[in-house]
Amino acid sequence: MPSTSARSVVKAIGLTLLVCGTLDISDALVYYGLRLHVPPSRLLQSIASHLVGRSAFNGGLRDAMLGLALHYLIAAFWISTFVISAQFFEVLFRRPIISGAIYGLVIYGVMNFLILPHTHNSAPLSRDPFNLLNGIFALVIFMGIFVALCNQCFAPNDESSTISWKGNLALPSSNDSNTKKENKTNRPSSQLGSTSSQSSTDDSRSHSSSANR
Repeated sequence: MPSTSARSVVKAIGLTLLVCGTLDISDALVYYGLRLHVPPSRLLQSIASHLVGRSAFNGGLRDAMLGLALHYLIAAFWISTFVISAQFFEVLFRRPIISGAIYGLVIYGVMNFLILPHTHNSAPLSRDPFNLLNGIFALVIFMGIFVALCNQCFAPNDESSTISWKGNLALPSSNDSNTKKENKTNRPSSQLGSTSSQSSTDDSRSHSSSANR
């Protein structure tokens, strides 16, 4: 049976996907709809075309829904990667803005330079600066910073299992140092006591030997 922490991580992934995945696709639908007059179904079909080819543009609502599902599937992968990684690296919790922005840039680079060029409907990056800026903006804000902030809100943060960005340096505590000082202070007195007891034993032996004589 999964632990409470594991269920909390799954819940955090689901809530983050619902928020950030929806904001990301909404940005694309609004931007391309207002600026280039691309219908929502056409934009979703273009996402599906990376999986099934250009025939997706003739598939109607079915391929539009496929494109929407594919979007959420890809978003779920990136969100899961961040949320699970944050369970091991504390910096992802403590620095959500910086770590989220960097993560969004990583997503943009991986998707546009490593994955999309090898799909069934690969195309070069748009030379339109507004399209480029919107693409970077959407991933950095919605799939980067917002994902990190949602992770901070929804995911459990067990500091005992995370790796601090400062490193795991075992520094002695004040209690340990006080204990060491007490040991150092007590050590000579105990040695003195054993020495005095030994000398008293020697004296008794000498008195007894004198009496025997």
